[in-house]
Amino acid sequence: MAARQPRASPSLTAGVLLALAALLSSPLVVQRATAAAPFLPWQVCRNSGNYSANSTYQSNLQQLSITIPINASRSPVLFANSSIGAAPETVYALALCRGDTNVSSCESCVAAAFRIAQELCPFDRDAAILQDLCYVRFSDLNILSILDNGDPIRMPSPQNASSSAEAYDDAVGILLNATSDAAMNSSRRFATGMEDFDSSSRNPAIFGMSQCTPDMTPTDCRRCLAGIISTIPQYLSGKEGGRISGLRCSFRYEAYNFLYEELMLQLPRPPAPVPAPTPPVPTATDALRGAKPSGNSASLPLGWEHGGSEDDIMPTATRDRSLVTVW
Repeated sequence: MAARQPRASPSLTAGVLLALAALLSSPLVVQRATAAAPFLPWQVCRNSGNYSANSTYQSNLQQLSITIPINASRSPVLFANSSIGAAPETVYALALCRGDTNVSSCESCVAAAFRIAQELCPFDRDAAILQDLCYVRFSDLNILSILDNGDPIRMPSPQNASSSAEAYDDAVGILLNATSDAAMNSSRRFATGMEDFDSSSRNPAIFGMSQCTPDMTPTDCRRCLAGIISTIPQYLSGKEGGRISGLRCSFRYEAYNFLYEELMLQLPRPPAPVPAPTPPVPTATDALRGAKPSGNSASLPLGWEHGGSEDDIMPTATRDRSLVTVW
């Protein structure tokens, strides 16, 4: 498998550029272009095998690239999957649009993703494309019958958060776990939210979303999201924004509102961490009690002797040595 770095590909053909232009013509996408352009589209070419030009596999893939964009955009959950052809030329494909996009943007995004995948992963039998508003994968493996998230695409923001990485990561975790809980109980398996963070910093709030393919059960959806959220410290720690997108589930968070619909959740600022208690300052009495003997030997501060009881401790200079029993 080969995954490219987040950069624009110089090899896009005129046809793909036209497809991208058509996609960006939507007001929603134009509004997003500044933030998304440096990173997307992002492809994963799995290099598991190739098909030939004008082959049965290519013909099957072309048919799915026509039907799936339409089916996904017409679905109330903006999701479609299908397969076509007989083995070994069967093509399986899946497309999921972000839950806050509209019908026309969904169809345009999925159609463009199929074209871009075939341009950036030429003749690969298994490829995935992530765009701002959709995720598409096709394969000669039956990806429709598995719940595995595949090889998730990880995209950290180049900008670090203005606060400590630990505090920011904790806040992101609270937000994404809340949106994941909401997503698992939604018919769309999609939820959005905002969390107050630090009004005195560059990051006064954090915005996030969680999503699963709608054919997953609530339990499987939540388990999938928990798996990728747990990798934030490894791949996204301290980053102002980031996303992880796989075959079955994804999340995204940013320090700006990248969402197109009214937020479903609004969370207060996380409580500040409780500082560790300050150890008490030892007093003279503490020091003396700490020197209490055990057995029949004692270690007393220089110039002190121990009498017959715990409190019978006096400086040698003020004690009549004839009345003192030393342990």
